[in-house]
Amino acid sequence: MAKLEIKLDDQIPDRDIENVLLPLYNNAWGWFDYVDFDERESRFSSPNRVIAVYDDMQEGEEFNQGDLRFPLNLKEYTGGKIPVAAINGMPFLTYGNYSNIPERFCDLFHQGELNADTMLFYSLIALPSRRGRNAKGEVNFLMKSILEHFGSRVDHIYTYTPDKEKIWQTHVKRGARDTGEVKPLSRISTDGSHQDLVSTRIMAYK
Repeated sequence: MAKLEIKLDDQIPDRDIENVLLPLYNNAWGWFDYVDFDERESRFSSPNRVIAVYDDMQEGEEFNQGDLRFPLNLKEYTGGKIPVAAINGMPFLTYGNYSNIPERFCDLFHQGELNADTMLFYSLIALPSRRGRNAKGEVNFLMKSILEHFGSRVDHIYTYTPDKEKIWQTHVKRGARDTGEVKPLSRISTDGSHQDLVSTRIMAYK
C-alpha cells in the first residue's frame, strides 16, 4: 500500500468533498440530515473540523461501492490519491467533565466553541472498499494522526461512539480508553430502514 496522507479542513479540495466525502456522509446520515454541496459549510467549515485520509486509488475501486443510495463519483479520478476515510470533529470546553459533552448527537453541530480544551470526534466514514476485511489500516492511521495533530493543542480527545460493543471495542484496540460515560438514547441509528434511538459511549484517546 502506498503511503497514507492526511488532509485537514481547507486542505481538502471541494472536488473531493463533492465527489467522495459528501456522498459518504449522506449514505450514513442523509436519510434524516441530508447535506448538499451548497450546504457543505455546515459540516466542512469552522468550528467543525474535518480530517481525511488519502491513499492511491486502487484499480477498479470506482466500481466497488456496494449498494450505496448516494453513489460516489470516483470516475472523476484517473489516478493519484483520493480520500478513503474521514471523521468530523468539534471543539468543546468540557474541563474534562463528561456532563459538559452534548447529550444529543444533533447538538454536536451547533455548540462548538473556539476557546476549547476538548476535541470531540464523530461521524467516521470510509469507502466501502476500505471497510471490514478490506481495510488496510486507514482508520488506525486516521486516529493516530488525530493524536499527533491535536494532542498538543487540547487537553482531551474523545469520540462520540455508538454504544455497541463491537464498535466501541474497535476504539479500545486503537488505544482509546472506555470512559464508561453513556449518553442514553442520544442518536438515531444510521440504518435508514428504521429510526431506533441508540445510546452513545464516550471513548477517550487523551
